[in-house]
Amino acid sequence: MDVRFYSRLRPYLQIILLALVAVVFFLVFNILAILGAVLFFDIPFSELSDVFSSGSDNIPLLKFVQILNSIGLFIVPALVIGVLASSKPLQWLGFNNKISWLSVGWLLLIIIAMQPLVAYSGVLNQNMHLPDFLSGVEGWMKNMEDKAMGLTEAFLEVNTFGGLAVNILMVAIIPGIGEELFFRGMIQAIFTKWFKNVHIAIIVTAFLFSALHMQFYGFLPRFLLGILFGYIFVWSGNLWFPILAHLVHNTIPVVAYYVYSGELTETTVDSIVTSPTAWIYALIGAGFLVLLCMRFRDTTMKLNVKQ
Repeated sequence: MDVRFYSRLRPYLQIILLALVAVVFFLVFNILAILGAVLFFDIPFSELSDVFSSGSDNIPLLKFVQILNSIGLFIVPALVIGVLASSKPLQWLGFNNKISWLSVGWLLLIIIAMQPLVAYSGVLNQNMHLPDFLSGVEGWMKNMEDKAMGLTEAFLEVNTFGGLAVNILMVAIIPGIGEELFFRGMIQAIFTKWFKNVHIAIIVTAFLFSALHMQFYGFLPRFLLGILFGYIFVWSGNLWFPILAHLVHNTIPVVAYYVYSGELTETTVDSIVTSPTAWIYALIGAGFLVLLCMRFRDTTMKLNVKQ
């Protein structure tokens, strides 16, 4: 595999260049979103600033913008850096076509087992409070969180299969591929080289993965997911596995919201994760999660040795 100039840079320079490329393509795809708003959604150019600054009730437009932003911020920069780093960019980013179906089975069980722990960590996160002198900041964060939740519910509120397919594309497929490319395929690899310690690299990457979503009250569950996805990538040596885990995890609430028209996520699940015994479900799930991760690790490592 031919190593190109990016691979020879120091880790901090790799981070800086990656950030610059991400910013450039994020701006480019924002421009494309503006053009798309004019061409496909019949929004006069003179009204664009008001639409994008104050929000919009045009949910299809907002979904269009969200999809383009995700592609421009995560997928395209990772692929560009891959080309700058190696003559085989996909292999350099961590893609491996050899997949054990037994490993896929263990991975799907891992996704199921982690749900109680992730849900309970979300409840704990929402009950966290900043010191009194930061009450203004906390109020601002809660307000932003409420707005984000309202927009998410508006996105998920569909009653056609086509609408469901768009939501899966926007919430699961593109973030699953893009965020794993960017964070596990790129950031984690850079930090592993920088810190010379894979565990520190996984934790720091998971912290950035959660922090960059800009949702304080969802920080803890997303941080735990980032750690899990990081170890899945290290154990398997194959970016397809964290992508699959991320994709399936994000698909579950989208499909549940569609099937139950929001009733399941707003009533049944809330009553479970906020019940006095919720910690028991989380603890049991964590126990199964550890065992399943060990099985997944052993299976994928044996596969890597055979290769």
